[in-house]
Amino acid sequence: MGRRPWIWALIVGLVVALNSFSVAHADHRKSSKHGILGDLAEHISEGQGRAGRGDHGNEATGQAAAWLFAVGNIPVAGTVILRRFALRRAAGGVKKKAVEWYAWFRKDLMPFHYILNSMAILTALIHLKLSWCRSTSLPEWALFLIFLVGLMGLSMKFGLIPKPLLRSVRWVHTNAILVAAVFGLLFLGHQYLD
Repeated sequence: MGRRPWIWALIVGLVVALNSFSVAHADHRKSSKHGILGDLAEHISEGQGRAGRGDHGNEATGQAAAWLFAVGNIPVAGTVILRRFALRRAAGGVKKKAVEWYAWFRKDLMPFHYILNSMAILTALIHLKLSWCRSTSLPEWALFLIFLVGLMGLSMKFGLIPKPLLRSVRWVHTNAILVAAVFGLLFLGHQYLD
């Protein structure tokens, strides 16, 4: 992969995002109202979806965003697991190998986290634009919170956060419980879709 893994992350993310958007754009549409964005095009496939009522929303962009989020957070999961378990409890040669792996995750794989999660947020926004839900606004709220968490991460990466706020912003962005709760809210909102 070379010394620039972010280029490969960018290429893979663009291919996934563009492919999902082109698949989504090929869907048949019918005009409808959306709570936040006004008029939207709704995907309707006759005889498909829940109880034959049609598929409300666009699954391709939603799945692409979910996969981009999952793959983009593998470096974070790796660093957290190594830091919490291997670096604290290992000794000798095992600890040395764990330190090498930790450095590799932090140096070479974190660019995947930045690029793929940014692309996942953009793909999720495309998903929001192409789909809509009449029964709940939980997915929209969850996407808004995910956008804020991502904005915090990018702001930290580029040093846009003032020093007095940096510790609090880092705590929110890296708190596994809060991030899991936001994604749980997204999952719960999708369970209540009409």
